[in-house]
Amino acid sequence: MKKRILLAGLSLCTLAMATTITSCRKTIDCAIEGAFTSITATEDDNNVKEYTFKPNYYGDHTVNTVEWDFGDGQQATTNGTETVTHVYSSAGTKKVTARINIKYKSMTCSAKPEKSIDVQ
Repeated sequence: MKKRILLAGLSLCTLAMATTITSCRKTIDCAIEGAFTSITATEDDNNVKEYTFKPNYYGDHTVNTVEWDFGDGQQATTNGTETVTHVYSSAGTKKVTARINIKYKSMTCSAKPEKSIDVQ
């Protein structure tokens, strides 16, 4: 009799009856990968309504795309960990979200870090 177990959220292993590991394959754990993401926002020195955003991912897999929501009804998509620049038309607090799509082999998951900024 064989059983499959998930070890530390990182590997799916098949155990033989005597609990000897007979095979393992690496999987992707979206909860863990989400902890490795964040957003950096930098205000332009010459235009207080212009921001450059960078998705940060500190994990071991690949970032395919990032789907941005700038908190003002505008959206954009970037590849990998490319930066994106956005100019706001009005002042106020904006909640920026980035759906970071992470891939490992044929498996994918998404993390959605958020950041609040105060546009002048």
